[in-house]
Formats: sequence, C-alpha cells, structure tokens
Amino acid sequence: MKARLLCGGTVLPNNCYAPTILAETRKTMKVIACEIFGPVVCVQKYSEMSEVIKEMNESPYSFQSAIYSQDIDAALTAAREIQCRAFMINESTAFRVDWMPFGGSKRSGLGLSGTRDAVFDMTEQKLIVIKHKPRG
Repeated sequence: MKARLLCGGTVLPNNCYAPTILAETRKTMKVIACEIFGPVVCVQKYSEMSEVIKEMNESPYSFQSAIYSQDIDAALTAAREIQCRAFMINESTAFRVDWMPFGGSKRSGLGLSGTRDAVFDMTEQKLIVIKHKPRG
C-alpha cells in the first residue's frame, strides 16, 4: 500500500523539497519509520490516544512532538507520556525561542543546543583544588 499524496512531493531548486502532506501512511513505511528532515507531514487516523502514544514511543527517534486539542487533560497526558525532548500543545514543533533547549533524544540529534548550551559549549571549565594548612 502506498501513501496518498495530498500536496507537494516535488523537488525544488537548491536541494529543497516542497512542503508535503501525505495521508494513509502506516508505521512500517519509511516516511514514518525513519527520521525526515524536511517539510513533510504524515496524516494517520487513530481511534485511541493510547495507540498514538505507544506507536510514538516505539520509534527509535524522538525530537519534538506536538498536539492540537481542546481537551487539556488529554494534551497533558500526551505531553507526560510521549518520550521526547520538547512537547508543544496547540503549537507547531517549529515553535522556538532562543532560551529554549533544542535537541533530540534516542537516536535523534546530537544532544541539546540553545543559548545556555551554546554558552556552555564555548566555555572552557577549569577546576582548582586547594589544600591549605592553616598558619600557627
């Protein structure tokens, strides 16, 4: 079975890819099972939130996740249970502010970045240990 292309799916100049929406995707498809760095959204139907959480946590990749919901209890349950570094409620995973840590977990990314982490990366730590014998 193939995914259904709703829009996009074309290569653009300068190694870019058109924003793409795919429907009828399955967890065994590469577009779901592998990590995509591009403007691609996969639309899947679920009947239970527990199915979504289980399937997301089974993935070896975990960067950021998002949910759009008017049910704050369901949204907070998803935020607590889905294994990821950052979770957006009623906001896209593209949301970012400078002070916010940014990065993946599991097999996604290479640690965290963001202002605090960048400053830490550019700082050379030094440890000084002193044993002092008092005078007298």
